[in-house]
Amino acid sequence: MTKRLHTKSLAWLALVTATAGVAVATAQAGPPRDYPLPDNQVCIVPDVRGLSLSSARHELAAAKCTRGWTMRSYSAKVKKGGVVDLAPAQGSRIKIGTEVDLIVSRGARM
Repeated sequence: MTKRLHTKSLAWLALVTATAGVAVATAQAGPPRDYPLPDNQVCIVPDVRGLSLSSARHELAAAKCTRGWTMRSYSAKVKKGGVVDLAPAQGSRIKIGTEVDLIVSRGARM
């Protein structure tokens, strides 16, 4: 009987420990990603596709967005030096300080 009681106690302890671990992990994760931010903490990513890298940088700064990585890629549609794409996508509401990565055209591949 003592062994059976001991086994139940261990099972109960494991359940309580697991539940507490989930609660702590949830609390440390912070608010959900779609948590609304006040307007003074939001950058709305401008559409900079087709602009030169210099113009795109100015547009991002004017929108209070932070420029992240700049990658280069061949593009037959966008002239050399123009922005082909960006991430996160234009129109996205992101927290100020979140980086916006740009893909800049190398021109058409020859």
